[in-house]
Amino acid sequence: MRRLLLAAAFLWAGTATARAAAVIDWVGGGGCDNKWQTAACWTPAQVPVAADTVTVTIAANILTDPAAGTIQFSSMTLGKFDGSAVVSLTISTTITAANGKLTIYKNSGLTFNNKSTSTLLSVAMFSGSSMTHADHDFGVAAMAADVNLKVLGDFDLKAGATVTVSQRGFSRGSGGPGYCGASTGTGAGQCDQYGSAGS
Repeated sequence: MRRLLLAAAFLWAGTATARAAAVIDWVGGGGCDNKWQTAACWTPAQVPVAADTVTVTIAANILTDPAAGTIQFSSMTLGKFDGSAVVSLTISTTITAANGKLTIYKNSGLTFNNKSTSTLLSVAMFSGSSMTHADHDFGVAAMAADVNLKVLGDFDLKAGATVTVSQRGFSRGSGGPGYCGASTGTGAGQCDQYGSAGS
């Protein structure tokens, strides 16, 4: 009986460390260095994990530390529907969120600053939102960054939203009827490997 109780105690101790899913809001302010992986930038003060709902509804220029590993979430919203919050998120690592839903509202955007593949379940980009990659040096043959995004479900590119890949930055690949990995794609927003999409 004693051994059974001890085993149960160890099992409880091992599972008690797992954090429950949370709604985590970006607050910035003092102690925040504008990096995703800094707990002081969020409320509650913890870095988002795969089960969390993430919202950024105040003006912010958020960076990711490539040395700190991938970023995760269950859902993430950048900006506000009315466009009153200007939010920029630069991905220098990867997004690993096979069950993650990303929503980008007017005046907010996502910039990829590497060539690694990021994975999401779905993406919804509203009018006035943007997605792009970091600038390239045209004197260098190899691309430094591209839009290398794997969406397992729907990519809803609404009229007026833009995916800009004007400097050799859209990663080729195969996909569904809305994919834009070759030269053009079908769907609400058409994509051009060297131009913009959805406008």
